[in-house]
Amino acid sequence: MVIAESTDNDRKKQYLVLGMSHTACIARAHQDRPELDNVAVINIGKIEAGEEPAIWPFEPDVVCLSIAGNKHNIMTLFEQPEPFTIAGKQLDDKSRTSIPLAVMKDAIAEKNRGTAKTFNKMHDEFPNAKFIYICAPPPISDTSTIRHLPEFFQKMSVNGYAPNKLRHAVYKLQSDWYEKLAEQNGAHFIPPPAEAVTEDGMLASEFCGGDPTHANRKYGDLVLNQILKQVV
Repeated sequence: MVIAESTDNDRKKQYLVLGMSHTACIARAHQDRPELDNVAVINIGKIEAGEEPAIWPFEPDVVCLSIAGNKHNIMTLFEQPEPFTIAGKQLDDKSRTSIPLAVMKDAIAEKNRGTAKTFNKMHDEFPNAKFIYICAPPPISDTSTIRHLPEFFQKMSVNGYAPNKLRHAVYKLQSDWYEKLAEQNGAHFIPPPAEAVTEDGMLASEFCGGDPTHANRKYGDLVLNQILKQVV
């Protein structure tokens, strides 16, 4: 680990926000707030891929992780070839296969096995820091706001978007998994900002980033506020 010397002499608490694509909205919000010179937002995608060295701007007091988080969209943004429900609770549709809740929980844990290893790696990287785990944004409530569908999702879109109730149910299971991981690792867990969530638990349209999975700068600004208000 290489850490650049800090020039901050007043010792404000130093926050290092690390993650992948979901950090983009936080980074854009951070650019508009120059007073937050004690916060750095870094996309670690290239670092994890071995394309760039791990050089941090300072020794952080608090590390905020926004890693992965799109598994729920891969599973249920679009209908599967064989449509399903979880324990038959989301949709009153006998034509759907009912998957037991325990089976779905196991599937989410399995898909996030690599994610858990990355979180643990970050704890090893910063043994003296406090940790905050940032929950991924909820599924987009209104799919008509999606202006760009990445090629990866285009291949999955032949069956149309899955119902919101199902998408939210799988997202909730994933979020519960993240919260449990935070508890196991002694980290604080930040849920999505309440102002950005609809009554049925989805991402409100004004906070959508234009693609199927990401939030916008306005959402990132709310997350920055959550981070700074969190007692660690």
